Formats: sequence, structure tokens, C-alpha cells
Amino acid sequence: YELSDFSKEVKKVFDDNFINGTPIVNICTFLEIFDLKPARDFEMLNATTAVLQVRDTDSENPLSYVYGLPVGVTFDMSLCNTSSHDRIWLRMVAGQSVQHVFLDLSCFEGNDKMKSCSRVIPFYATPMACSFVLRACLVIECPFGSIGTHQEGHGGPRDCVVQLCDELDVYFVSADTEQRQWLK
Repeated sequence: YELSDFSKEVKKVFDDNFINGTPIVNICTFLEIFDLKPARDFEMLNATTAVLQVRDTDSENPLSYVYGLPVGVTFDMSLCNTSSHDRIWLRMVAGQSVQHVFLDLSCFEGNDKMKSCSRVIPFYATPMACSFVLRACLVIECPFGSIGTHQEGHGGPRDCVVQLCDELDVYFVSADTEQRQWLK
């Protein structure tokens, strides 16, 4: 959309509406002078989206893991409307543990409109529990000028992130728990 010459109109309204040196302006006046013109070309507006999947697992068929050891998860990832300059991360959360993995877009096949890849990504903070749910999603880092919110030792994005897809639940059950069930 193209805006009218709004700033000049606002200045004119302020200049014309002073009483005893105080500007008196009605918000309705601003709404009257604001003119939104329809754009002609919508091709430059492309939503950046993603799809994240894990094969052959759900709450009825969890993946197995060993307490305290890293577990590898095979993620199928598809990205729409991303460029090679975008900073895409995989965020994995289990309880209070958060792990970010930077995704090198050169490993993806395809073009800026649609690219995909399948990768085994380790999750290091497996809990000492019989089972757990890993929540995973893809996020894009949004640089905010030269101001970074990066925390030392954090190991993740330096700036704000926007979630590109819904969180995916990946279910795990301890291999030790599975063995005990078979022995009964």
C-alpha cells in the first residue's frame, strides 16, 4: 500500500489548530486525511513458513532413549520463501532445558521459494525420567539493528525470533523402561 502525503497533512492540521499556543486536534481529523491507496503489485509479499516433521513416532509409538545420553532425532524440514541470508534455527525444549541448533541453509535442497532437507539432530539434555516429550519448532532470527539480546553461553539466536511453524511433540520412553516391560 502507498500512503498519502500524510506527514504534510498532519503538520498542516497542527499549524491550523492552536488555541493560546496549545495544539487542539481531533483524532477524527487525522482519520479523514489518512488515505490508503491500493497497491498494484502483491508479488513482493510472501509469507515465510515452515513444516517440521518426525517420521514414525507419536504418543503410541515413542522413540527410545537412554537416561542422560544424547538422543538423535531425524527431522524432515521444509522452508517456504526463505533466502540464503535468513538465520533459521531449530528450537527444542524438554522441561526447563532449551536447545537451539543453527540450520545451515546450504544443506537444504531447492530454491528460495521451497527448500527441504532431512537431518538427524542430537538433543543433549535428556532427563532422568521414564519418558518425556520434546517440543520442537523452527524459528527465524530477526536482527534488530545493532542491538542484540544475546546472552553469553546461551548458544542460540542473538536477536528476537519468530516461530515459523507449530510446535511438534516428539515422544520418548526410556530404553530401560522398555526392557523392564519385556521382562515381566
